[in-house]
Amino acid sequence: GRGLLVRSAAAASAVPVAEFTLAAILFANKDVFGARERDRRPAPDHPWFERGPSIGNAAKRVGLIGASHVGRLVIGLLAPFDVDVVVADPYLSPADAAALGVEVVDLDTLVATADVVSVHAPELPETRHLLDARRLASMRDGATVINTARGSLVDTEALTAELRTGRISAV
Repeated sequence: GRGLLVRSAAAASAVPVAEFTLAAILFANKDVFGARERDRRPAPDHPWFERGPSIGNAAKRVGLIGASHVGRLVIGLLAPFDVDVVVADPYLSPADAAALGVEVVDLDTLVATADVVSVHAPELPETRHLLDARRLASMRDGATVINTARGSLVDTEALTAELRTGRISAV
């Protein structure tokens, strides 16, 4: 040793990221982003209130890709809400998932069944474009992708194409 002290701020940095993610999940399920877009149109083009009966967080499915430090904090922050949390993470055991109060599912199931898909996986060669055109196309109409991880985990061109259709949203 050279007597160097190495520290990580990962735990401290994870808290504001998890809080931002919680806010984005709650806003997505309440269609805040859709309302913003509708409210940008001139008043005669839309009624004051267009939201349907499914607006809100009750009984929504939140899919977390990765039970990272941030992912686990998000799980804890979601505890008071009536949401079903599923996690796709090859390193999360069923016992650990049960302790966290979540269900482990494979990535394709998570993407196809979640109202919100939130990315918390590490940037590795095998996670590049984890959300590719095929997976993005399999998302439910009206679903939202939240990526507070690295940009390379989502295929930007494929996401842009989906966003242009208005079928899904992204944060």
